[in-house]
Amino acid sequence: MNALSQPAAKRRRAIQLAALTLVAFLLPAEAAAQAPAMKPVKLGPVTVQGSIRTRLENWD
Repeated sequence: MNALSQPAAKRRRAIQLAALTLVAFLLPAEAAAQAPAMKPVKLGPVTVQGSIRTRLENWD
C-alpha cells in the first residue's frame, strides 16, 4: 500500500491540479498587461521616448 491513503492522494492531486490551472491562467494575463516597447521618435537632434497613461474617473 502507498504511504498516502487513497483519499489523501486524491486530495493532494486535486490541489496540485488546481494550482497548476491557476498558474496557467495568470501567466498569460501578466504578460498581456505589459505594454510592448515603443521605438523612440527622432525629431532632428532630439530623441523622444515615453508612454502616455490615462486615468478616467466618474463623479456622480
